Amino acid sequence: MLKLFAPLLIGLLAVLLTSCASNQDVLLDVVGPAGRTRLADANEGTLIVYSAWEGSIDDTEHMHHAPYTICSDSGGVIKTIRNWNGGILGDPTPCALTEGIYQIKAHAQGYGTVTVPVRIEAKRATSVYLDDTTASSAGDLDRSDAVTLPDGRIVGWRAGPVR
Repeated sequence: MLKLFAPLLIGLLAVLLTSCASNQDVLLDVVGPAGRTRLADANEGTLIVYSAWEGSIDDTEHMHHAPYTICSDSGGVIKTIRNWNGGILGDPTPCALTEGIYQIKAHAQGYGTVTVPVRIEAKRATSVYLDDTTASSAGDLDRSDAVTLPDGRIVGWRAGPVR
């Protein structure tokens, strides 16, 4: 019986190892809130993750940002975000979080799965850009404070001192 299932198990193991190897383990600086904008009436901070696009390129009305996972600083899963608010533009879902350091596991467009450490501050928004389209619209923020993937794409802005 084992002889019958051994090739199947080896094949399954090879597929699993290959899929894990496609993930990119990169060490990134902590991404934090950018700019001076403060959110009104918020005791928590807001996380917005522009993860890779999902859906059909032929049907852009149904494209949306891929789901992602929020983990504690030690790596324990806190929650998974669907990351699509159902709107026609496929905007990502803002997520309210208490202050602290978290790890975001998300798919970066054309790159694979990455883990991005983020700092959430009360009354401030932290944005993570993994979709290849949104970071360029981040306005007049100082690019020297950008956190980037090894290929130079901007993921967000380095967490500065707590304000």
